[in-house]
Amino acid sequence: MGFALTGNVGIVSGFNQNVSWAFTNVARDHRDWYKIKFTDDSKAKYIYGDENLEIKRVNEYINIRDGDTYVDTVLYTHYGPIVYDDRFLSNNGKDHLALKWIGHYPSRVQESLVELNRAKDYEGYLKALEKWDAPAQHVAFASDKGEVSIRVQGLLPLNFDDQGRYIMDGSNPIFEWGEFIPTEHYAHEYNPERGFISSANQHSADQNYPYEMVWKNMEHYRNRRINRVLNDYDSGSVTPQDMMSLQNDNYGIRPEEYLPYMLDSIGQSDHMNVLDELRAWDYVYEVDKIAPTYFEAWAREFRGLLWDEFYNNDLPVSVPSRYHTIWMLKNDFPDAYIDVKGTEKVESLSDLLQMSLDSALVRIEKWKERKGMEATWGNYKGTSIIHLSRLAPFSTYNIQVNGESDAVNSTKPNHGPSQRIVVEMSSPPRAWAVLPGGQSGNPGNPLFDNMIPLWRDGEYIKLNYMQPSDLAKDQFFTQKLNNN
Repeated sequence: MGFALTGNVGIVSGFNQNVSWAFTNVARDHRDWYKIKFTDDSKAKYIYGDENLEIKRVNEYINIRDGDTYVDTVLYTHYGPIVYDDRFLSNNGKDHLALKWIGHYPSRVQESLVELNRAKDYEGYLKALEKWDAPAQHVAFASDKGEVSIRVQGLLPLNFDDQGRYIMDGSNPIFEWGEFIPTEHYAHEYNPERGFISSANQHSADQNYPYEMVWKNMEHYRNRRINRVLNDYDSGSVTPQDMMSLQNDNYGIRPEEYLPYMLDSIGQSDHMNVLDELRAWDYVYEVDKIAPTYFEAWAREFRGLLWDEFYNNDLPVSVPSRYHTIWMLKNDFPDAYIDVKGTEKVESLSDLLQMSLDSALVRIEKWKERKGMEATWGNYKGTSIIHLSRLAPFSTYNIQVNGESDAVNSTKPNHGPSQRIVVEMSSPPRAWAVLPGGQSGNPGNPLFDNMIPLWRDGEYIKLNYMQPSDLAKDQFFTQKLNNN
């Protein structure tokens, strides 16, 4: 029982009589781009080492209502399809980039998922995961025997350092994928001493892990908050209600680490009332508060001024993340970046904080004029659930839900927790769940969006777990249906 995805057989995240399982993303690069060099303008062959390999052409037919069928001819290399060609604008339209992606490999994920649904113990969980190849996931596990485990699972290319970080020369065989990381070397935990396992898309392993784990969007905050809360519990006293509270936790570690530094460094200001509001804030993102709005707007403007050299640079260089920005400011920040390049004055850190606070408050006032409402956090964040058709009557706007992207309750303007489930591996199991929608896909049905208020308010629905008749307790009656 649990949550399913369209097209999958079985429950993707859920539980059975004996075990429960769930997934989060693995921070591992599993696709690479190769620049292809053709032998001539016919694009019939391409260079690979000392050979000229044949291009495979596949026609994709796209039917257009009241129009002619569009035929898109896709060129395939041994790496994979050429996704970017001379019709794109990169490098004056001269680049042809082929994609090698683990998702193009034959997959046994569906078979693995079915076996996971049928698993009865830890050994069954491990056996099911032997067939899980893509996408790579952290697979969390708990059993009715008191076992917990988490495992990185999926085909992981065994690349050399920095392989795939940039576009690679498709004519040079040295850039080929080699073997995959042996499954026995996958990062995993089983019944750790701390008494729990957790994951929120953070690093799968520390710096001692011998294989490279590369992903620019690594999680830095939610996982630490989860671990902090769980470490404060006595493992024998945790209740399902505690887990529900944790899933709806709105505390922000990012402002905890960032805001005191900003307040200590700004000096005197014309906006002391705003600074006083921020000093009194408890770092909890709640809809009726104004302090989260002040902080987020100020931090955004400050980061833009701090890294103006990156934003105004034509080179394809990423701006340092929010996490690394805070770390550098507190440790050894290069003074040259504090100066704003667009002004004659050489700014100090205090100047940047003053300038960015001024800009943030102007931005908030313009927002209030445009929206015609107060800039409380719930309004300013404006969480909305937009129907796939983008039709307003099928959508729900400005949901007053607590949380923020880096909080455990990771609500954002346009997305957030798509499912919440808490499972107690008792006998029989008990579970509670909610989702930001409903159980009907019909917009005219009252069940189309009836769970949104529950999801907003951190409430849950107790699931009715149907057991086999020989195990069911409190059975009132049975009914047998005949086909005649």
